[in-house]
Amino acid sequence: MKKLSSILAVSLFTGLIIGLISCKPENEPTTPSGGLSLVVNGVSCPINVDPGDVLHYYIKATQNPNTLAEISSIDFNAAYSTGGSWDTNFTSGANEKKIMDRNVYFKVPINAQNGDRITITIKVIDKANDEQSYVCVINVVVNNTVNTYSNMKLGAHLNTTIGSFYSTSTNLVYSLSSAYNNQPIIDWCYYYYTYGATIAAPTDTMAKCIYNLPSIGLPGWLSPNATLFRKTQTMSQAEFNALDGNMLQSKYNTAVSALSTKATGLFDGTDELQSFITFKTANPVKYGIIRVENVDVVNQATGTITISVKVQK
Repeated sequence: MKKLSSILAVSLFTGLIIGLISCKPENEPTTPSGGLSLVVNGVSCPINVDPGDVLHYYIKATQNPNTLAEISSIDFNAAYSTGGSWDTNFTSGANEKKIMDRNVYFKVPINAQNGDRITITIKVIDKANDEQSYVCVINVVVNNTVNTYSNMKLGAHLNTTIGSFYSTSTNLVYSLSSAYNNQPIIDWCYYYYTYGATIAAPTDTMAKCIYNLPSIGLPGWLSPNATLFRKTQTMSQAEFNALDGNMLQSKYNTAVSALSTKATGLFDGTDELQSFITFKTANPVKYGIIRVENVDVVNQATGTITISVKVQK
């Protein structure tokens, strides 16, 4: 794996963000009674993460009431089990001698590998050289095994014989009524409408307009899955076959298209230009890719789409 320090993306924001810290701190280091205090909120510890995850740390330091020594700085350090580290230092401002807080948004590198560890050390120091520290180990856990499903056929929204809804957990196609009774496992649906052949999440606005039958329509679903999609570059059959769980997640994280509740304008394998769509399911979280094998562009709304799917187990 490349040295993580060269690709780590961290966004740092100063000041308190209202609404993000209404709960009690989840992780509070032990500090001497009445001494210099350090509280870190927002991330459980230890924690298992996926590559690309963003972790929010809210850090608050409070002056030692006995010595009244002014707060000097807060240090944030990330040390990688593969070697190297990244750190940043926040010096207290003019109005931060007694209380100092910072928000740090830490992004796990998208090319981190299964079994990698990142040790986060947060430290506050005052002008009496008193200090308090917080240490947390982040474990990178990647699901590397996959299921491969070939030539699954879904009907468009006006197809009366073939279902339009699909579950990666069961590899089954469902009618709207069956999908309504299986809401927790439905990952997407298919329709052919304004933007052509489209695969969309049950939470997609247009899908809700199309599949809007009373009682069972998407607007009335209580637990629709918020699957997200990103189109990615074309690839050969051999490249598609070789994708493992780690590679599926990387494909999703590095796709150039924006995250969306739908993938539109899909086309089939004519001249080896299939549409390839990466996705992230919501319940449970799994990464995968869809290869569009065939689109019925003649019958459109009454026709079908044929897809192959690779998804993490």
